[in-house]
Amino acid sequence: MRVLISWLGMSDFMAVRSTKPDDVGPLCRLLRRERFDRLYLLNDLDEAQCERRELPKFADYLSWLGREVGEGNLPQIDPPREVKTFPCPLAPSRPKRCNDR
Repeated sequence: MRVLISWLGMSDFMAVRSTKPDDVGPLCRLLRRERFDRLYLLNDLDEAQCERRELPKFADYLSWLGREVGEGNLPQIDPPREVKTFPCPLAPSRPKRCNDR
């Protein structure tokens, strides 16, 4: 069984409204090339945030994705999981840069 866990990000959502044929977003591009049995999506945008940013709703994105990839080629898709971030007590006070020693 081939399983894909993928981030559903801004590039994916914005591809729905793009007029460029090759601008389909990273997830669609991958699903056109590879076949998976199951797809788990992670996302940090709720429907209200999508609406404020004028992005498609999740159901509209899935409909578009099915048309782009081919309904028969879509894996079983679990609903997106909302990602929450929590402060990490072990994190440095500021991110290190490549040239920091």
